[in-house]
Amino acid sequence: MSAHSHRDLLVWQKSMALATDVYTAARSMSRDDRFVLGTQLQRTAVSLPSNIAEGWGRGQRRVLASHVRIALGSDSELQTQLELAVRVEALRLDVTRGLLERSEEVARMLHGLLRAVNRPNPER
Repeated sequence: MSAHSHRDLLVWQKSMALATDVYTAARSMSRDDRFVLGTQLQRTAVSLPSNIAEGWGRGQRRVLASHVRIALGSDSELQTQLELAVRVEALRLDVTRGLLERSEEVARMLHGLLRAVNRPNPER
Protein backbone atom coordinates (compact mmCIF):
# COMPACT_ATOMS: atom_id res chain seq x y z
CA MET A 1 0.00 0.00 0.00
CA SER A 2 1.48 3.27 -1.04
CA ALA A 3 -0.83 5.50 0.99
CA HIS A 4 0.83 7.98 3.32
CA SER A 5 -2.31 8.84 5.25
CA HIS A 6 -5.67 7.24 5.92
CA ARG A 7 -7.08 10.03 3.73
CA ASP A 8 -5.26 8.48 0.76
CA LEU A 9 -7.21 5.22 1.12
CA LEU A 10 -10.11 4.98 -1.31
CA VAL A 11 -12.06 2.89 1.22
CA TRP A 12 -11.75 5.71 3.78
CA GLN A 13 -12.90 8.27 1.19
CA LYS A 14 -15.91 6.14 0.21
CA SER A 15 -16.82 5.43 3.82
CA MET A 16 -16.68 9.17 4.58
CA ALA A 17 -19.02 9.90 1.68
CA LEU A 18 -21.34 7.11 2.85
CA ALA A 19 -21.36 8.46 6.42
CA THR A 20 -22.20 11.93 5.10
CA ASP A 21 -25.14 10.60 3.09
CA VAL A 22 -26.38 8.45 5.98
CA TYR A 23 -26.40 11.60 8.12
CA THR A 24 -28.51 13.35 5.49
CA ALA A 25 -30.93 10.42 5.26
CA ALA A 26 -31.27 10.22 9.04
CA ARG A 27 -32.15 13.91 9.17
CA SER A 28 -35.08 13.25 6.84
CA MET A 29 -36.69 10.85 9.33
CA SER A 30 -39.62 11.81 11.48
CA ARG A 31 -38.68 13.17 14.87
CA ASP A 32 -39.57 9.92 16.69
CA ASP A 33 -37.61 7.73 14.26
CA ARG A 34 -34.67 10.12 14.16
CA PHE A 35 -34.29 10.05 17.95
CA VAL A 36 -33.57 6.31 18.15
CA LEU A 37 -32.91 4.74 14.78
CA GLY A 38 -31.58 7.88 13.09
CA THR A 39 -29.06 8.50 15.85
CA GLN A 40 -27.93 4.88 15.74
CA LEU A 41 -27.55 5.02 11.95
CA GLN A 42 -25.37 8.10 12.29
CA ARG A 43 -23.17 6.58 14.98
CA THR A 44 -22.68 3.39 13.03
CA ALA A 45 -21.85 5.26 9.82
CA VAL A 46 -19.31 7.44 11.67
CA SER A 47 -17.66 4.29 13.00
CA LEU A 48 -16.63 3.14 9.51
CA PRO A 49 -14.14 5.85 8.50
CA SER A 50 -13.19 6.45 12.14
CA ASN A 51 -11.96 2.89 12.63
CA ILE A 52 -10.06 2.93 9.35
CA ALA A 53 -8.36 6.18 10.38
CA GLU A 54 -7.59 5.01 13.90
CA GLY A 55 -6.15 1.69 12.75
CA TRP A 56 -4.02 3.41 10.12
CA GLY A 57 -2.85 6.04 12.57
CA ARG A 58 -1.54 3.47 15.02
CA GLY A 59 1.02 2.38 12.43
CA GLN A 60 0.97 -1.35 13.14
CA ARG A 61 -0.35 -3.99 10.74
CA ARG A 62 -1.95 -6.04 13.51
CA VAL A 63 -3.77 -3.01 14.91
CA LEU A 64 -4.91 -1.89 11.47
CA ALA A 65 -6.25 -5.38 10.77
CA SER A 66 -8.18 -5.30 14.04
CA HIS A 67 -9.72 -1.91 13.25
CA VAL A 68 -10.62 -3.03 9.73
CA ARG A 69 -12.48 -5.98 11.27
CA ILE A 70 -14.32 -3.58 13.57
CA ALA A 71 -15.22 -1.44 10.54
CA LEU A 72 -16.54 -4.56 8.81
CA GLY A 73 -18.75 -5.22 11.81
CA SER A 74 -19.98 -1.64 11.73
CA ASP A 75 -20.72 -2.00 8.03
CA SER A 76 -22.88 -5.08 8.70
CA GLU A 77 -24.59 -3.19 11.50
CA LEU A 78 -25.27 -0.25 9.18
CA GLN A 79 -26.82 -2.53 6.56
CA THR A 80 -29.08 -4.07 9.20
CA GLN A 81 -30.18 -0.67 10.46
CA LEU A 82 -30.90 0.55 6.93
CA GLU A 83 -33.01 -2.54 6.26
CA LEU A 84 -34.84 -2.02 9.54
CA ALA A 85 -35.48 1.62 8.63
CA VAL A 86 -37.25 0.45 5.48
CA ARG A 87 -39.25 -2.23 7.32
CA VAL A 88 -40.55 0.22 9.93
CA GLU A 89 -41.11 2.84 7.21
CA ALA A 90 -38.68 5.32 8.74
CA LEU A 91 -36.90 5.64 5.37
CA ARG A 92 -38.08 4.92 1.85
CA LEU A 93 -36.62 1.99 -0.04
CA ASP A 94 -35.36 4.27 -2.83
CA VAL A 95 -33.36 6.25 -0.24
CA THR A 96 -31.81 3.19 1.35
CA ARG A 97 -31.16 1.17 -1.80
CA GLY A 98 -28.23 3.34 -2.87
CA LEU A 99 -26.87 3.51 0.67
CA LEU A 100 -27.00 -0.29 0.94
CA GLU A 101 -25.19 -0.71 -2.38
CA ARG A 102 -22.47 1.69 -1.28
CA SER A 103 -22.22 -0.04 2.09
CA GLU A 104 -21.70 -3.36 0.31
CA GLU A 105 -19.00 -1.77 -1.85
CA VAL A 106 -17.24 -0.45 1.27
CA ALA A 107 -17.43 -3.95 2.79
CA ARG A 108 -15.77 -5.46 -0.30
CA MET A 109 -13.05 -2.82 -0.12
CA LEU A 110 -12.52 -3.46 3.60
CA HIS A 111 -12.09 -7.17 2.87
CA GLY A 112 -9.50 -6.24 0.24
CA LEU A 113 -7.68 -3.99 2.69
CA LEU A 114 -7.70 -6.75 5.28
CA ARG A 115 -6.20 -9.21 2.77
CA ALA A 116 -3.50 -6.66 1.87
CA VAL A 117 -2.67 -5.98 5.51
CA ASN A 118 -2.44 -9.70 6.29
CA ARG A 119 -0.13 -10.46 3.35
CA PRO A 120 3.43 -11.23 4.37
CA ASN A 121 5.73 -8.23 3.90
CA PRO A 122 3.17 -5.68 2.76
CA GLU A 123 4.47 -2.25 1.81
CA ARG A 124 3.07 -0.86 5.06
